[in-house]
Amino acid sequence: MMGVKFGAAILGVICVVAGAGWNALLTRSPLDPAHIDLPLPSERVGVLAFNDKLRSAYKVGYGQVLGPEDLAVDSEGRLYTACADGWVKRVSFVNNDTHSSLQVEKWAYVGGRPLGVALGLHGELLVCDPDQGLLNVTQGNVQVLSNEADGLRF
Repeated sequence: MMGVKFGAAILGVICVVAGAGWNALLTRSPLDPAHIDLPLPSERVGVLAFNDKLRSAYKVGYGQVLGPEDLAVDSEGRLYTACADGWVKRVSFVNNDTHSSLQVEKWAYVGGRPLGVALGLHGELLVCDPDQGLLNVTQGNVQVLSNEADGLRF
């Protein structure tokens, strides 16, 4: 019985000390924020005007492209994206640029987790991978351009 009373007393002291510390923290702050009267928002005109231009947008490759990271568009309007599964996928609009006529293909497997894509000067795709480095990718061929900078490996 004596142990229970002693434990309750210790718990009470801890609660009082914690409460006093919390109170000191909240009431003795050196911060003294100033009140600012902000003007009402201006009218939404120009580029800030409301519009519905994206209302007809659709998801390209939904369900066929796993975790797309970046996007590049070639001169023929085909989209390239680096995916979480290590594939670079190419999306082509087959007939009349509608979402019902698109084709998603596994274009090149680079492995890893490619994080960025860009088109090179000669139509090749440059892919940045955090483990492999900078890759030059053409259909069926992956070549490492660089895997280090200043002697430090990527």
